[in-house]
Amino acid sequence: FADYVMRELQQLGFSEEEISQGGYKIYTTLNYGMQQAAQDKVYDNMQRWGLTKNYQQAALFSYDTVTGKILAYVGGKDYSQSQFDRVTQATRQPGSAFKMFVYTTACEQGLMPDMLYSDTPVSFAEWSPHNYGHKYRGKIPVYMALAVSSNVVAARLIMDAGVDETIKMARRLGITTPIPNDPTIALGSPAVKLFEITNAYGALANGGILI
Repeated sequence: FADYVMRELQQLGFSEEEISQGGYKIYTTLNYGMQQAAQDKVYDNMQRWGLTKNYQQAALFSYDTVTGKILAYVGGKDYSQSQFDRVTQATRQPGSAFKMFVYTTACEQGLMPDMLYSDTPVSFAEWSPHNYGHKYRGKIPVYMALAVSSNVVAARLIMDAGVDETIKMARRLGITTPIPNDPTIALGSPAVKLFEITNAYGALANGGILI
């Protein structure tokens, strides 16, 4: 988090020397109790799951969706071993977390939560997505499809809402990483940054306003 603050200060025009020796007092929004709890939980859970190798990592980013105040920020399980910031620098495939952009795009185009979609096997040219465990439910309302993370409904939705429009939505919500013009993005194929996708979700929690 301190590195993130340093980068932000440098973007504002402060040199590293000015920051460290200029006599400035820099106040941040970090909540010390939350930060300590976040660090402890990331480390403890990684240990408990046996993920002890240096390349096995986790990150955590928590902020107030209304004010934008960053409350807890963990860029990796042990800063002394790795200073790489997995909140703002790492890109990872989000999987089903990316479906939010598909549903948001469709809702903006008029999709209602109780509209029915077919949760059944489907194929589009060479793409044949399937649900986890090959479990299908027939016709279900889209709110249920989102709740159970149906892959085939997400695929049908992106074909209806449009790949281009879904990409535009992701950009509007702050995703800056490359997104291929391909319907498979509905299932989370493009890599994103934790900072950006968390912020995008925060816009929904904040009534559609991106902080």
